[in-house]
Amino acid sequence: MKNDFPVRIEQKQTGTDDEGNPVYSNVEALADVVIVEYRTPNIQDKIQSQVEEIKSLRATVDTLILSGLEG
Repeated sequence: MKNDFPVRIEQKQTGTDDEGNPVYSNVEALADVVIVEYRTPNIQDKIQSQVEEIKSLRATVDTLILSGLEG
């Protein structure tokens, strides 16, 4: 959540010149917004997932080996 985030530029009359013509300036219009970033999984995400799966499988194999030795 971002408060007072510039969302557009508006022209506002800020006065008149010496000849009575209106003088305008650009002013940022601010609003509260939510900024969300999306990304697609990349190869690093897949590798990390496989590393965690391998750790889990190794722990399972170790448990099976120990239970085989004990019994």
